[in-house]
Amino acid sequence: MTMAKYLAALACLSLSANTTWADDDAQRWTTLDTTLEVTTQLTLALDMVQTLNIRPPRHENNVLLGQHPSDGTVVAYFAACGLAHAGIAYLLPRPYRNIWQFTAITFESAIVAHNFRVGLQIHF
Repeated sequence: MTMAKYLAALACLSLSANTTWADDDAQRWTTLDTTLEVTTQLTLALDMVQTLNIRPPRHENNVLLGQHPSDGTVVAYFAACGLAHAGIAYLLPRPYRNIWQFTAITFESAIVAHNFRVGLQIHF
């Protein structure tokens, strides 16, 4: 499955989940949602910067990017992930929205921590 098809499937799933909830309070975007989404986007940005700093003999482990992706591919991938994540978070009702955000933060934080352990630094 290509990245575009995968993101389209996630968006459709989110839209269908969104339409099943009629409670306005479940849909209202809160300060907590903003905080969690900003945190998610920051962890994605840290992962992107670390990925941009991969040099041989190291290689990328994400099969969607390939072992030695170009800088443009990396930036496009993380931009698409960030936009897709924010869009899906916006469409999901509570409590699924917060579960989605906490899961992404946990997952990305683990990746960033692993990258640090293997010697990948963050250089802007």
